[in-house]
Amino acid sequence: SLRTSPLLAPLPGVFINTLPVRIALNGREPIAELARRTQTALSEALDHAGLPFDRILRAAGIAHPAVHSGPALVNFDFRDGFFDRIEVGPVAIEAFPSRLAERIHDLSISILGGPEGWRLGITYNGARFADTGVARMARALEARLSAVLDDPDAVLPERPQGRVAAPASPPDHQRMAALWASVLGRPAAGPDDNFFDLGGYSILLLRLAVAIEREFGVRVEVPALLAAPTLRGMVDAVRRAGAERETLAATSPKGWWQAEVLRRGHPGGPILLTVNQVFLFRRIAELMDDRVTVASLSIGVSPTVLAAEGAEIPDLARDAAALVRAHYQGRVLGLCGHCVDGLVAMHVAHELSDANLAFATMVDTWAPEALAARSAAARLGHAWAERLGRWRHHLRRFREGQESWSDLASQVGPLGAAFRALGRLPPPEPEAERLRALNRHLAALSEGTRSPEVTGEVAIVATGSHRRAAAGSLLGWRGKLPPGTPVIPVPGWHEQALMDTGAADIANLLARRLLARAEQPRARR
Repeated sequence: SLRTSPLLAPLPGVFINTLPVRIALNGREPIAELARRTQTALSEALDHAGLPFDRILRAAGIAHPAVHSGPALVNFDFRDGFFDRIEVGPVAIEAFPSRLAERIHDLSISILGGPEGWRLGITYNGARFADTGVARMARALEARLSAVLDDPDAVLPERPQGRVAAPASPPDHQRMAALWASVLGRPAAGPDDNFFDLGGYSILLLRLAVAIEREFGVRVEVPALLAAPTLRGMVDAVRRAGAERETLAATSPKGWWQAEVLRRGHPGGPILLTVNQVFLFRRIAELMDDRVTVASLSIGVSPTVLAAEGAEIPDLARDAAALVRAHYQGRVLGLCGHCVDGLVAMHVAHELSDANLAFATMVDTWAPEALAARSAAARLGHAWAERLGRWRHHLRRFREGQESWSDLASQVGPLGAAFRALGRLPPPEPEAERLRALNRHLAALSEGTRSPEVTGEVAIVATGSHRRAAAGSLLGWRGKLPPGTPVIPVPGWHEQALMDTGAADIANLLARRLLARAEQPRARR
């Protein structure tokens, strides 16, 4: 449905799009009339389904209140039947339950009809909703729906009026809320506010981590804050910081690498290891299958240290592989890296050829030989083509209401410099500058590096910025990878695809491969 983009045309499957609709409940009309108005509103909304929701809010003069908790994502699914199997000529289509709704929505309510009657199912985020409250809602919903079926002309009761007074926040919550207010420039209302829903982003999270260490006297690693981005979650992370706890955190033998969990899966289950740039994988970790642990392998030292110790990419890969062998022995593993970190991931995969490695995935990663073969003029032209493409992409998102001025300025170099000169943007954080310098250092090291030999499974993920080159030359990897290496296109532009538009596709791809490997009989691995 709504497959209007040419980029989506070749992709198989059914696209299900969330459609926001607002229906007034006045408490004075029969349920049948409310159903008729809802049907009309849905029909009218479908006529404008491609309009960005933020633009609707701006046109209506509606703004998210600064003191409002982060919105909860609610999914409601009502179907009076579902096919088990359909045969179309030689093709058979079989249906199976999807877990997507429960992974991306805080609350998912489904009412499904079948030969044995109607069935009500509810899945929910335990961090946002209490078990007792969900059970109470389920009982009330079941009673209300039964009454409506008995009498469609019944009038819905008035909604409860007023607000329930919230208990006073504990001192630690008050201190954390004050730090949020300082970093975000807006107050946070309650313990379940989400840092990123209130306007936070990676650089602000780095600033918050520094402020937390200064205020509470303990160091909380950024991945721990990413794993629990609510006010309550960060307070709990502070309380756990000094305590001994079971963790997969580790440091490599040479001290170059650190490993930290972004999301815990089942004990003993498969592990996805992301390489550097931890912020790019936050959304993927959130959407990952509950059975899979997501951990970040990140270089924790400066480029100056690496240069002084003469560390080349193969040296870094051997150190990372030693960490993996020492701490994740016996687990099914997958590796994923973006841009130059994809090349690093491939070298780590080469060093782990004797381990239980399911795959290595590169996102927008060029083979080093292909880059080295370019002339200086070709390199300059390629760099400017990517830069201009990035600027056009983010300008379009800004015009469509999907990015703010600060978002745009952070992606368009000259605009960001102008905003900082005018005091509209804060200066870069030292940690952010270290990460940028590290990325530039790895890119420089890659120029003298050869493609590693990898005999296991490899996948190339191509975002909108690299899709054409990937389709034509496999980004220079043709002939260097196992036969049949797939190229998977995902929507979005470079980093933004991992953090937003392509995150669900990538999470689903990686989870399927890891779980398929984990379910194989051990003798076949």
